[in-house]
Amino acid sequence: MGEIKESVMNTEVNISLRGFLDQLPGEVEQLLRGVITHFQHNHAALEEATDKLGSEGEVGYCLVDLDKIRRELYRIDNRIGDCMSILQGYQDHLIKATPPPPTEEQGMGAPEVVLSEE
Repeated sequence: MGEIKESVMNTEVNISLRGFLDQLPGEVEQLLRGVITHFQHNHAALEEATDKLGSEGEVGYCLVDLDKIRRELYRIDNRIGDCMSILQGYQDHLIKATPPPPTEEQGMGAPEVVLSEE
C-alpha cells in the first residue's frame, strides 16, 4: 500500500491560475523568488553532503542526501520551465498585440500619380 501512495504523491499535474495580464511578470517574479529560496537550501544541503564525505562511514548518508537534492533540483528545474513557458506566452501576446510599424510601401500608400496638361 505504501508503494501506491508514494506513486500517487509523485504524479505530476498541471494547475492553472487566473490573473490580470499586467500582473503576470510580478506573479512569475514571486515564483522565481521561491525557486531562489529552494536553490539556496539545496546549496547548503549539498555542502553538508560533501562535508560528510570527509567522515568515515558517511558515504551511505551522503548518497541518500544527494538523491534528495537531485529530486529537489528536478522540481526546481520544472518550476523554472513553467516560468519560462508563462513568460513566452506573455511575450507572444505582447508581440501579437503590438502592430508592426508600417513598411515603406505600406506606410506611404500607393504612389500618387499627377498628370499635368501642357
